[in-house]
Amino acid sequence: MPMLKERLFAALPAAGMPEVPGEFSVVPWYQEIPPSVLAEIGEFIRLFDRVTTRLTWQSAVTADSLEITRHRRPEVCFFSAWDFHLPTEHLSDWQLIEFNDNGSGLFFAGLINQIFYDISGLKQRRDIQPPPSFSALDELVAGIVAAEARRFFGKFPDGLFLILDDAESLQRGKFRQELILMRDLWRQRGWQTEIASPAEIRWDGRRLLWDEQEVCFIVNRSTDFLWQAEVFAPLRTAYTQGRLRSCT
Repeated sequence: MPMLKERLFAALPAAGMPEVPGEFSVVPWYQEIPPSVLAEIGEFIRLFDRVTTRLTWQSAVTADSLEITRHRRPEVCFFSAWDFHLPTEHLSDWQLIEFNDNGSGLFFAGLINQIFYDISGLKQRRDIQPPPSFSALDELVAGIVAAEARRFFGKFPDGLFLILDDAESLQRGKFRQELILMRDLWRQRGWQTEIASPAEIRWDGRRLLWDEQEVCFIVNRSTDFLWQAEVFAPLRTAYTQGRLRSCT
């Protein structure tokens, strides 16, 4: 185990994660989950999506909230984070702990899963399904973003894809490196992609701008979910006027 631990902790920063275990706690162990349990959890998530995407449900839960919450929100939340408790002895008694619609760590989790699988010897076990490769995860997320952009604009847009997060998070947040990783992956695809805080954008009356470049797509990582702070005024205006697409 010490050898596996050392190899894992060395491989993760080399792949793009911050220092392990200095900034992140990673345990070189895994839990085997039967396909039947994963199927039950998957069906629960699909049921949740079917309910929460209904207009009648959305209208009911936003009736007494801010006006911006009643704006039609057809975009995909591809950073959804589901936290389930899986008892060691009775996995079928799984329980939902929480759902976070702005969860961080998707790309880091992908790196951990792939690297641990590759170096732990699990490849030799035919009864364990391999995790998605990191390149497959990148393809999945990029595909979701590209589909959202094409659905909104009718074609793949020429403008800037902006990853937006709070200034403090970009300076000291543990997941700032994940945003850099995502930005670099998308740049490799030829997309114009930058990372910025809300204070760096402005509305010129027709367009949302960053560094005088038109922003067409926002990947919102800010925890000001309703964009209530004044610094979000340009983003609120652009969004409510249908000038850009935003994904969480």
